[in-house]
Amino acid sequence: MKYDTHAQKNFYLVRGWAQGNYDNFKIRIGKPDLYTNEDGLLWDTDYSGADIQFDKRFQTRIFAGRFNADTTGGGTRGYYYQNGNRAQDEDPVNFLGVNFQYVPEKNKGFYGGAAYYHIKDDDFKTAGKLYSDKAGGEDVASVWSVNAGYWFGNKFRVYGAYAKNNKADVEDYSWQAQARYGNYADRAKRNDWAVFAGCKHQGTNTSFSAINRDDVILGTKGWNVGAAWAPMDNVGVILKYFNGKYIIGRGDAEKLFARVEFFIDKAEVENWTDETIWFDAVPYASVGIEKAKKVFDEAFGNLKSCNVTILDI
Repeated sequence: MKYDTHAQKNFYLVRGWAQGNYDNFKIRIGKPDLYTNEDGLLWDTDYSGADIQFDKRFQTRIFAGRFNADTTGGGTRGYYYQNGNRAQDEDPVNFLGVNFQYVPEKNKGFYGGAAYYHIKDDDFKTAGKLYSDKAGGEDVASVWSVNAGYWFGNKFRVYGAYAKNNKADVEDYSWQAQARYGNYADRAKRNDWAVFAGCKHQGTNTSFSAINRDDVILGTKGWNVGAAWAPMDNVGVILKYFNGKYIIGRGDAEKLFARVEFFIDKAEVENWTDETIWFDAVPYASVGIEKAKKVFDEAFGNLKSCNVTILDI
């Protein structure tokens, strides 16, 4: 299920799962997405395994499975930046996690929760002193987190999260404090908008696969601002700016991020036929548009004709 090789080309599953919905809980098995209750401070990725979520006012989510080999580079990313010779990241990564979260009714008032993650990855040892001072190295991450926020009506909220890796000795914690006002969301309506600002600190050995990398560089700390606006239905424009410093050495850090998003109505998706082919470019976007285009051409280059619908850019 991981790889299929044909005609000297490699194909692998990006995301797909079977899901069972019940009265008070749901189960997913396969390769689902992973976005946890720290609002992107730690995880925004995929994994092979299963999770179960109990949908009550006090939610519990339990995860178990494996990451792809390069998902939790940890200190090996620091090794790459400082020595120009990144670890091979060839072994899969074992992963266990649990989230506890209080969810307010209709986005009103206080919410918060806690989480714990146990990760085993031999590549942590490769990082040596960039990950742990333990003699012989350390191959485990033990990360706990807390989060809290408050909704002032349906448009304005303040929120934050803190996470600590008890097995790491370098860049072993991450945190964020953010404020957001507006009604912009996925599949936004025309003229929906939002503005946001805050401070972030992303330790290399804690924020292993964080969504916040789109406006914050891993291993840095500083402040960020941003805005989002929908010029028309299902089309959004996002701008983000970050300014700060590297946690260890390398001086100042600055990043400007811009994206145009396109979404498709759920009703249109439901009318698609069984002959629909899905292509997810997300895993390649982080290494550049050119590679994403190359993979797309390899996947669809032999088709005589097709209709293309872009779900998200």
